[in-house]
Amino acid sequence: PEEYEASLLTRARDGPGEDGGKTAAGGGGGSNGGPAGLDLAQLEREFTVNQSKTVVEFYELFESVVGYHTDLSSFVDDLNRGYYIRHTVESVLSDEVGRRLVCEAVYLWGVLLITMEHYLPGPVRERLVISYHRMVGRDPSLGDISKIDSVVALCRSSAVRPPATAHRSSHKHPADEMRLFARFPLPSDFVRNVVGCLLSSDIYRRSTTAFPSIDHRSVALAGQASILYVVLYFDPHALREENAKMRSVVDRFFGDNWVVHVYGGLTADLGKEWGRYGAARAAMAGVLGEESVRVLHVGNAKLIGQCMAELRAYLTMGILTDGFVLDNRRDLLNCLRRCNIALRWRILHRRTADVALREIICAKQADGALTTDPKLEGDFAVSESHVISLLLLTSQLEMQLKDTFRQLLERREDIWSSCKTRTSGMMSDLAGYFGGGDGDGGSGSRAAALSKVDRHEGLSDWFAAMADEVNALSYESGEHVTVRGRRIQHCVQSLEEIELFDVVDRD
Repeated sequence: PEEYEASLLTRARDGPGEDGGKTAAGGGGGSNGGPAGLDLAQLEREFTVNQSKTVVEFYELFESVVGYHTDLSSFVDDLNRGYYIRHTVESVLSDEVGRRLVCEAVYLWGVLLITMEHYLPGPVRERLVISYHRMVGRDPSLGDISKIDSVVALCRSSAVRPPATAHRSSHKHPADEMRLFARFPLPSDFVRNVVGCLLSSDIYRRSTTAFPSIDHRSVALAGQASILYVVLYFDPHALREENAKMRSVVDRFFGDNWVVHVYGGLTADLGKEWGRYGAARAAMAGVLGEESVRVLHVGNAKLIGQCMAELRAYLTMGILTDGFVLDNRRDLLNCLRRCNIALRWRILHRRTADVALREIICAKQADGALTTDPKLEGDFAVSESHVISLLLLTSQLEMQLKDTFRQLLERREDIWSSCKTRTSGMMSDLAGYFGGGDGDGGSGSRAAALSKVDRHEGLSDWFAAMADEVNALSYESGEHVTVRGRRIQHCVQSLEEIELFDVVDRD
């Protein structure tokens, strides 16, 4: 740095040279004779004073990224050499929690590399590292360069130069991931085990609970698909050569979608990202055909129209009462599932990088008129206003259902006590009714009516026992909720069966 600063001072003192002198003679330049007469060393000092904190923060970020890879590689090596006596890579991947954590750890390492390449392109990273090295070389108190070699390997520019505006977009541009990921690789056997685990199991079992239908499998496994998309870059042989494996990947995760959410709003188009790899490109060919895309587009447009009709019916004033929500909760939740699935597919695939496919998905109505619902005939056009309307209606229904369920949960003890008291009273009334009016059958005209009923000891005793059974139910009994639920279901089933009894059925 000292030699470089001295050279700057010499250049500033000697002037701009032959060409610069002509320029200065022509009336340009400063007191030292042209642009090169600027005190570049002074500019560098000002840069150090004003931007040193920012440069140091970026360098510490790069060091942290390198440190993450070091820690992850050390953990994998410890597993392979038996440092953890009871655990190996295979045993960790066979455990439900361990499987999820290991897959996420590899995924996050890949995400660090992808997001760094997207938001901080190679030339920017190189300039940041050079600036830090020069500042620390002049003033060692600003930082430490002991890991500079690893940081340089991380920040070195890749062969693919991104567009000038790429960092402003949330849609990933194709980069040279193979070269980028190869700088800090993970053991190949470990990566293949992780890929096999992602292919063969559902690491987030709750996802299939949220979307139980087989038709929604790709949405239920969307989070796992994002992980697999990133992890596959650590196994380039599979992307290039393993046709059977890539067909399995596409069939399970990308059979009806090709725009994947990577991380934090960053999306990627598999048609472009995997177009450079033979096996992956061949596997995606069936999904990316124009006819296949048109079928998916029409199906999504019809689903949007259906969802908007259902949402308007449910959001009619006075419909979503407590009783209606409890009786129709499955239909309501299924409606919300369909709405979110339709929205997710439409929002993601409007961002496809393929111009021909984008024209199919973003087709406008022939007459140019904006309607409330999608045009479910002809070109099946779905405009931005349709997507926004569906988004707002869905969020409105979600908010109302959330408030209703929250209020029901807050009042559940009072509701339990009220329903139990009312049910027990009904059972006692029925016991008195079939007892010929001897029991608590009511008062006034009701008691007079009960007194005319023929006495039936069996039914009277049965309803009296049912009243005791209902009274025995307790909200805070300490028994498991499943056991309590079974007891309630047993009471309901018994009442349904007693309805078939001839004496009850005739009255």
